[in-house]
Parts: sequence; C-alpha cells; structure tokens
Amino acid sequence: MQPVIQNSNAVYFVENAEEFDLPSIAIRPTPFNGGLKCDGNPRGFKMWGKFDVDGNDGANNPRKIIVHSEYGGDIILVKLTNDIYEKHLREYVIGQPKFNTDGELQDFYLKNDFNPNS
Repeated sequence: MQPVIQNSNAVYFVENAEEFDLPSIAIRPTPFNGGLKCDGNPRGFKMWGKFDVDGNDGANNPRKIIVHSEYGGDIILVKLTNDIYEKHLREYVIGQPKFNTDGELQDFYLKNDFNPNS
C-alpha cells in the first residue's frame, strides 16, 4: 500500500458504511485536513484519520482506500464496479438504473450534482 492519494475522480463503494453511519457511495475522495472529504449526498461527508491506498487505475484513482478512523476501526472504500453495484446498491437507487460498463456507472455518479451548494 502506498500512503498517498491526490484528488480522485472516481466513485467508491463504502464496504462497511453501516458500521460507521456513512453513505454507501463516496464520490471523488480528496485529502482534507487529516482525512478524506467526499461528495455523495447534498452535504458531502468527511472521514477523519490516516489512510492508505492500494493499486491505481492509471488515472490517479486507487482501486481501494482504507481510512484508519480516529474513532477506531478501518473504513474500506473499493472502486465501484457494475458487479458491486448490482449486488449491493441497485435495489436502493431511485429508478434502479442498469449500466452496461463500469465506465458508464462511474459517469452516472460523477456527472450528477450531489452538492448543489458547493
């Protein structure tokens, strides 16, 4: 694991979101004052703690991010794929859209304005 991440332009599934009372999707995680800030709901959200990244897709987007929470435990983010979406998220998304590719899925979330006041 490499302990560096810059601004990401990808969407992640928060594997253990319920454990930390977080949204299930983290959009564009970005380093911010000792943690990560993410888009993903009207306010966005932050995760406080040191973090590691694993792998890279060649576009500055790690395959996995692990945030070592200041409050104890690790928050695990994995790059959102169509398989993960179908298995864990689709049934909870309004309209339950289907996507043909991982890129199409990523674009759907990246092109929506979840933070209209930012």
